[in-house]
Amino acid sequence: PISIKDYSELGEIVKCADLKIGILKNALKLPVKVVISYCQDSTIESSGDVIVTSKGEYISNITANKSIQFIQDRSVARGGCLKALNEIKCKTVGSVAGVTTKLELAGSGDIWADIAYHNTIFKIGPKEIALDVPCKNVHAYITDGNIVLDKLML
Repeated sequence: PISIKDYSELGEIVKCADLKIGILKNALKLPVKVVISYCQDSTIESSGDVIVTSKGEYISNITANKSIQFIQDRSVARGGCLKALNEIKCKTVGSVAGVTTKLELAGSGDIWADIAYHNTIFKIGPKEIALDVPCKNVHAYITDGNIVLDKLML
């Protein structure tokens, strides 16, 4: 620090660090599975799967390079955005009050929810559809370039 003559020298250091960070982010990553029981107001990113084993997530952003799965029958995804590459399997999505929850797949794949309340948004690739009524046994997938939403009224 004593050899720094002007603050503009720090700009070059920041540029070099940003370049190195960009290179490392795009480097080959090992798929790592993240297992959590509960998160609230959090951002979670995984190079593999994200497994939620207990209560669920509240107003969080979860990103997985493979799939997102909620294991426990009473798990909830309430608010926030869940993004995965292949598949999302949820138990309860949203709430009776209609909190907005977004389930998103980057490419084609399947989104499953045992119960999904209104204002739940299903996005697969560039297409998206929102629920306007509570439903159960929801399955969203792409067919002929359109989102198909199989569901039963709750």
